Amino acid sequence: MIKITINGKRYKGCYSWDDLTLSRFCDLAAIPIPDGYKQYIIADGKFTPDNQQSVDEYSEALAAITDEQLNVQFPAYYRKVIYCLSNIPESVELPDNLVHDLYESYFKPFVVSLLYRTPVIYFYSQLKGYEPNRIRSFNIGLRKFYLPEVVNITGQDVPLANESIQSYTEASDIFKGINFTSDLSKLALFMAIYCRKKGEAYDERKVIERKYLFMKAPMSVVWSVFFCTIRRLPDFMSISLLFGSLPRTLQDSVSEVRTYRSMAHVV
Repeated sequence: MIKITINGKRYKGCYSWDDLTLSRFCDLAAIPIPDGYKQYIIADGKFTPDNQQSVDEYSEALAAITDEQLNVQFPAYYRKVIYCLSNIPESVELPDNLVHDLYESYFKPFVVSLLYRTPVIYFYSQLKGYEPNRIRSFNIGLRKFYLPEVVNITGQDVPLANESIQSYTEASDIFKGINFTSDLSKLALFMAIYCRKKGEAYDERKVIERKYLFMKAPMSVVWSVFFCTIRRLPDFMSISLLFGSLPRTLQDSVSEVRTYRSMAHVV
């Protein structure tokens, strides 16, 4: 957790996927993302100087951002994200410069993860894909649960090799319908299907009962379970996103594109 000091009072905020529960991640996903911001994040993720199409898409996304969005709507969204991902009461007024610094420095990767549909983190001030730990079990309170059994076949680990077709089908159906900006709670159901006590067989009734328990799981565990199993499901696709070599603020990027376009019109 990060420590935040405001007017002499100390607060805490989520710093890593270990700090964020699935329940709180769902709360974050429920915050409406302002028009223009999603398009900017997606274009920024695809941007690479060597690909003219990505350069054009990035330029278009930035050029479409209005002053109202840049100075009012986006900062208002940042504030909501900060209140969601910290224990700062909404009654505490956040200075504009602190809002920008907290969001860009710590909380932005969680929002980007929602839009990319895959977890990312900051690594030396740059966004990169998050690699979940390989785990065999985890605890929620006093309860211990185990991931699907991994069977080694000719030297290769094969997850789900001993799973029933019923649990496999249930999980596949959930993955098909999952929306990372509206119904992330399905990840709890996904976990409840595959994560059980030692020696326990699939039981649909227990799946429903445990869905709410797994909402308390840290996202580091959720991602471990998700990626352990999802690679064996029919609709899995890995999407690689390219990031710029240097971190840039949105304000700087918008200013650069506006300057470039004005110069182009003059020429």
